[in-house]
Amino acid sequence: MDKNIVISFKTVFFSLLFFLVGYIIYRLGPIIAIILIAGLIAIALEHSIKSLTKLTVLNKPLPRSVAVILTYVGLIALISIVISIGVPPVSTQAEKLFQNLGQITQSLALNEADISITSLFQRLTKNPADLLSATVSVFSNIATIFTIIVISIYMSLDWLNIKRKFISLMPAKYKEFTKDTIIEVENSVGAWLKGEALLMCIVGSMSFIGLTLL
Repeated sequence: MDKNIVISFKTVFFSLLFFLVGYIIYRLGPIIAIILIAGLIAIALEHSIKSLTKLTVLNKPLPRSVAVILTYVGLIALISIVISIGVPPVSTQAEKLFQNLGQITQSLALNEADISITSLFQRLTKNPADLLSATVSVFSNIATIFTIIVISIYMSLDWLNIKRKFISLMPAKYKEFTKDTIIEVENSVGAWLKGEALLMCIVGSMSFIGLTLL
């Protein structure tokens, strides 16, 4: 028995709309990822910003804008200190590794392998397109990191309005639940971030002391 399959215009329209939205999201994937990462940073630092706003300066509470600036300056300073401490030893050891690479390859019975700084540099510069691509990639990553930091700062400055507008989109019976959930997420992520920072400091200090003794 033959059956007629009828596809309504509404079904076709929503199917096309679904694929169109999916394609747009796919094309805007990097931008969406940047916004999500910036939002995660803003949420993670919100607990620290709230703590600073509770301080009083000249009998007045610290403005949120000042608290945001201090928090991000502290974050950038911390990252800079970690990089300044970590990069020199890594570069020094890498230089020693390249200097001793010939002896290492001989000990591993890899005499036929021509590995040296000169040969590696020649291979890298043999194809200018690869060198240009690597340079563009480095600057692109730097620009992405800078963009994430700037967006997260703007999010933190306007975070109260963002939360208010997001909660206003919820149905009336879910507004209070949404508000409590956002506050709980802020506190939990902020506490997790502080715990991870403390753990890294402890592990780094103990590793430094142990390796220094060795």
